[in-house]
Amino acid sequence: MSGQISHSGTIISRTITDKMLNLDFDDTVDLIPDEQIKIKPKAAWKVKGEKLLENYYWIGMMSFVTFYALFADDIRILLLPKEADMTMDVLTLLAITLYLIELVLGVNCVDKYFGSFFFWVDFVSLLSMIPDVSFFLDAFEDGIGGASDGADIAKTGRASKVIKIVRIIRLIRLLRVVKLYKQVKTGQKIKNQKI
Repeated sequence: MSGQISHSGTIISRTITDKMLNLDFDDTVDLIPDEQIKIKPKAAWKVKGEKLLENYYWIGMMSFVTFYALFADDIRILLLPKEADMTMDVLTLLAITLYLIELVLGVNCVDKYFGSFFFWVDFVSLLSMIPDVSFFLDAFEDGIGGASDGADIAKTGRASKVIKIVRIIRLIRLLRVVKLYKQVKTGQKIKNQKI
């Protein structure tokens, strides 16, 4: 195969990339051996992982999980009895697990995802859900400790800061909705191109 390439994409010349975009599958191109680059095809499991992330059912489920992450803790605090905390904690841990699966699949299967804007949105969203699990929050508060009146005043000051942080975290979680919307639009474009 010296100097020849099929359009299968196994070897590409830097100087003729533009020409290759216009080739048929049966065409061949002469290459200068010094400028050849070997490109490995994407592993099958990576392709399957990327297809899973672009699947409408997955996107729909993750949209539901995102809305759960945005509003469930407030609903738990305002409307549900204390006995419902364990159930909500289990559901929140399930949501964290799904976020983690999406993050790991994105890092391993999607090109240029790691370090991108959406990677950081997903990562911060994942971390922001940890305080929503009541037994994690209770363990953290027990670690802070303090039972004096001064501690109560300090806790009030920290509470106002926490409220501001929670608002910022909600904004970041809302960015996930934008990401999911973008995925749906991209999936629609791909589907329309196949038709």
